[in-house]
Amino acid sequence: MKEAVTLFYETTDPEAVGLLRNIIDAGSKRSPPFEVRRLDRTLRNWFESIVA
Repeated sequence: MKEAVTLFYETTDPEAVGLLRNIIDAGSKRSPPFEVRRLDRTLRNWFESIVA
């Protein structure tokens, strides 16, 4: 998941918002470890600021 977030920040593609949404969706499932779900929560809370 950290690698995917890094890829999001390294891309200059304006369509990368979809990538971030996919990252958040993957992290919101019950199967990931607690740390991944916590990162997902942080990304979800800051989504609008991140993509602005």
